[in-house]
Amino acid sequence: MALYVFHPGSTSAYPELQADLDALDELSIPHGSLLPEIPAGSLVVPRFRMIPFGRELEDEVTLLGSRLINSYREHRNIANLYNWVHLLVGLTPPAYGLEDIPRLPEGEYFLKGETNSKKSDWFGSAYAPNKASLLKIAHSVLSDQYVGSQQLAIRPFQKYREIGKAVNGRPIFHERRAFYYRGELLTEAHYWNVDDFGAPEPLNPPSYARTQELAKLAVGELADFLVIDYAEYEDGSWGVVELNDASMAGLSANSALDLWGRLRNIVR
Repeated sequence: MALYVFHPGSTSAYPELQADLDALDELSIPHGSLLPEIPAGSLVVPRFRMIPFGRELEDEVTLLGSRLINSYREHRNIANLYNWVHLLVGLTPPAYGLEDIPRLPEGEYFLKGETNSKKSDWFGSAYAPNKASLLKIAHSVLSDQYVGSQQLAIRPFQKYREIGKAVNGRPIFHERRAFYYRGELLTEAHYWNVDDFGAPEPLNPPSYARTQELAKLAVGELADFLVIDYAEYEDGSWGVVELNDASMAGLSANSALDLWGRLRNIVR
């Protein structure tokens, strides 16, 4: 099947889309923002287009004689973290719901929706310094018009290797983002802008490579096109922060040319 990238068209809502568009044009990969223009027989990457009408989009693309790179079922497999945390026991922290708060031990916690978080309001809507603050932070998350419609997830806060601070006081950890298609690595790079926080190297590269391989194998059946975010602990070991549908994941410091060029070559 020929690769086709279906995107919003405008970069106003998704500024990171511009890097994709530049790479797609350079690689002569067809793309567009209008459904009727998708050629029959295409493998369609719905770039930033699976929310909120993913199921309807899949139906339309199928009627056009093409298919999405991830089915709606596969998209949901990874959009909801409760579908995959149990596959990564030992590699990622567990997730709890509001009903679990009474039995949780004292400690620091991170709260988010099943897919999105409010990290921009770190101390008001994401980070709970102790168990007593969980309900207050949870109320703030649930009051959000977008994230509040998602199932709440409470996760033990992880003390990863810190490389800086955001303007809102949020710690910036050494994280890396890797895109995969059917288990094959497309591009891997720093999660954060290296101009802002430097380009730290893993303290223990073999540990990182091992974590990558274990995580890739554990979640390989969830979806064809996915992204895994990894973070380094202070002792040099690594863990998985989260998974996402790669169609909906920003590039971070990843190369758009590598992502789309390698994906096209594999699809061919």
